[in-house]
Amino acid sequence: MELIFSTGHYSSTVRKSATIMSNATGVVPRLTIAADVRKAMDSLDVFQITPSLVDMDKQRPEEQKHAWEYELALKNLTDQGLSFSIVSKPEEYLSIDFPEGKTIDPGEERSFKIKVDPKVSEELYTKSLTIEASDEAHTRMTIPIMKSMRWGPTSQK
Repeated sequence: MELIFSTGHYSSTVRKSATIMSNATGVVPRLTIAADVRKAMDSLDVFQITPSLVDMDKQRPEEQKHAWEYELALKNLTDQGLSFSIVSKPEEYLSIDFPEGKTIDPGEERSFKIKVDPKVSEELYTKSLTIEASDEAHTRMTIPIMKSMRWGPTSQK
């Protein structure tokens, strides 16, 4: 099950709830999401990722045999060395070359690549990648990965 929380026009601390409905007996589970919504999506006090959105509509592979490839930069904004890990990622169509577990020094920036399989060309694609820092608060950032146009043999750019 996938639950998407769109921050829309929210700012600061936000709490939203969702109830899971089913034909099961017993207590109906309720999920609560708490978020600290920031206006500058690409930067937190702990780390920065640029770009803050992977928009596949802005790039089309030269040939459908090749994957879409995106380079992102992760920068440590603290005064201590931090390591980073991927908390969640879409399992299908996506591969990530990420410096998982490697320490990034204060002020240092590391690049990593995301590759999206060309099979996505005929589908709409809205997923996300969440990265967590090793700071005391385990700060997380989520990067949307999306494609709203269909690219196929008859489609035009």
